[in-house]
Amino acid sequence: MTEHDMLDGNPASEIDLTFEVLNRDTTYSVIEHLADSLRKTQETPQGALSDFSLSSRIAIGLDTNALFRIGLNGASGADAVDYLASVHDAPLIIPGQVVQEVWNNALSAVQPNAKRIKKEIEDLSSEVEKLDRSLGPHSEELITAAHAFTQWHGDWIDENNQKAFVGTLSNLAARAISKSVPRVRFSRLAQIRNDTKTPPGFADPDSNHGDFFVWADFLYALASSDLTDVHGVLLITEDQKQDWSRTGVAHPVLSAEVEALTGLPFAVCTLKQFYTLVREVTK
Repeated sequence: MTEHDMLDGNPASEIDLTFEVLNRDTTYSVIEHLADSLRKTQETPQGALSDFSLSSRIAIGLDTNALFRIGLNGASGADAVDYLASVHDAPLIIPGQVVQEVWNNALSAVQPNAKRIKKEIEDLSSEVEKLDRSLGPHSEELITAAHAFTQWHGDWIDENNQKAFVGTLSNLAARAISKSVPRVRFSRLAQIRNDTKTPPGFADPDSNHGDFFVWADFLYALASSDLTDVHGVLLITEDQKQDWSRTGVAHPVLSAEVEALTGLPFAVCTLKQFYTLVREVTK
């Protein structure tokens, strides 16, 4: 039994540990993480990752879009996948909810209407390029949102991206840990956290608790992992809504929960930031 198998001095199963942290059954200070997070938001974009280097053992997790896209960015993507598959020697976590979401999103590429959807997305992209940025204060926001929408959906239904992703998944599957918390036991907790705007997931309009279960599965996998000589926990995500992070700094509640469970510091990073971390140890 390692240190993270103990909460307030009492032994518990990994599921119990995860539930107790998410349900505030254990005492931990969020205010210290709030102060630290506010300080980091005032630093450079690298401030949140200043304590993280892949030269140390870092537990790494990927959310749905990070997993799908990590291998799609040319040499940087290939190097990142190679690092995770053959060099990285700390826990690599793909939450069970992520596996489920990848399958559901990937199905859109093989549906009968995929080609029609792809054409409509291409048409939308073309129309967006014609928008006049002088239309008003919100025109730039509309253009940015439309680009994000077309890129997200376009990536998932692109046949070449699908093939590349199969290669990525094949390389990472043997190394990855994937866990799922019991959905019935955790579902009421998911709703309570959403009602109280506890991260992550409260910024999602559909309130389907997908982000909560990504997080719960991630924490459960951490609780089930050997964290001996691990110096930090990193989640790779392209989700930059404020229920996950602000200016690249993880929400203080998330940092507090990881520390309560593992005793380790936590950070989030984008794919671009992760590629930089990989280059620093492989150049």
